[in-house]
Amino acid sequence: MWLQNLCKYYRCSAHEHPGFLCSGLKLMQLPAVGTCFPPMMCRYPDIRRFKQKPYLLGGARQPECINCKQEGVWPNVCQYISNGPVCPKKDQQHFWRYLVSQAEVGAPGYEAMLTMTPCDIWPYFRGRTVWIAGDSISQEFMRGLQCFMMEFWDMTVHDIRGEVLDGPELEDMRERVLGGWCVFLPEGTRLCHLRINFPGEIVRLLPDYQRLTMKHSDIVILNVGLWLNDVETYNNEMQEFVSYYREHRADLPFFLWRDSSVQHFNTPVGNFFVDPVSWDCLPLGTLVGGLGAIQVDNDNKVHRNGPEELELIVEGGWRNKAARPMMEQLGIPLIETWNQTLPVFRYHHHYHENPEHSDCSHWCHPSPYQMWIYDTVLALRQTLPQIEAHNTMPGKFNFLNTVASEASEYEID
Repeated sequence: MWLQNLCKYYRCSAHEHPGFLCSGLKLMQLPAVGTCFPPMMCRYPDIRRFKQKPYLLGGARQPECINCKQEGVWPNVCQYISNGPVCPKKDQQHFWRYLVSQAEVGAPGYEAMLTMTPCDIWPYFRGRTVWIAGDSISQEFMRGLQCFMMEFWDMTVHDIRGEVLDGPELEDMRERVLGGWCVFLPEGTRLCHLRINFPGEIVRLLPDYQRLTMKHSDIVILNVGLWLNDVETYNNEMQEFVSYYREHRADLPFFLWRDSSVQHFNTPVGNFFVDPVSWDCLPLGTLVGGLGAIQVDNDNKVHRNGPEELELIVEGGWRNKAARPMMEQLGIPLIETWNQTLPVFRYHHHYHENPEHSDCSHWCHPSPYQMWIYDTVLALRQTLPQIEAHNTMPGKFNFLNTVASEASEYEID
């Protein structure tokens, strides 16, 4: 099988067949990327001994890499060296140790996360555009995702307003789009970030989504709401999206909802207030219950050891408590990150490339954004029948034939 041969068994030098994709069965000309993709391997015994850096954390592709040797901003960003909101080296090492410690106690998903390669996600992306739509948290998730796919694109970023929506006939769309960018992968595949701060903003774009260069066969991973800080306003804004999606679902691309991410402000349940108690980022529940008031066990379940008001943390925070039934009602699958991200409070710095600036919402890289890539693979695999029912891949690559058969080869917990 194509992906199996590509990612597990086929052996080829990265320079033997420039301009081709090594499939093990045949060579297919790549229109966008002039490299050969040899197998990508991450071996857990080497990772747990810190001899091989996981691909997820910026490790070089094994046994050979191309883009990792290039000069420029993105090769440095994507190997978490410089030129962006990069965690200091000591924190990157700490995060690596944390992930290994979770894998060693058998926490679900962590070993698979550490050994994951782009081959695990490519069959779901292949031949379509995956839109990461949302605010600055989604923006950073997009940054982590495109870096994970580092060897699949040419390190060129295409601004949505300046390049993707080019031409006088799209002037009105450019005015309606807040911003974003795309990277181009092989076989007509793209990853795009679409900046959305409020639910109503995407509702006003969706009637003309095809003029946004979005297709019915695309996948949209959406999250909005961090800019809204009270339940009533959040519910009212979300209802605008719910109503539109319910009426037009059959005509739209396939949507997934990434749950709202954890904030670690020193407030009762970690949420941002205009005047938080302090800008120190702490484990959730510390202010009212002390350290250890909220625990995540080895099965990724959250437990409360403190006052009843902390139950909201166990329930996923107030935004997720509100949004989850909406998404279930609409049949939109969830990418669940809350429980997994709860303990990861140490990396809320260097987001603005300023060591003194901590906002307890954003993280530096690598951090939870990279964990969410695994969560995305898991969600895509679990919802594959829904994606197939929604549409099939355009052209000669049928989604049922090229993805369902290949995705089943991978052991994703």
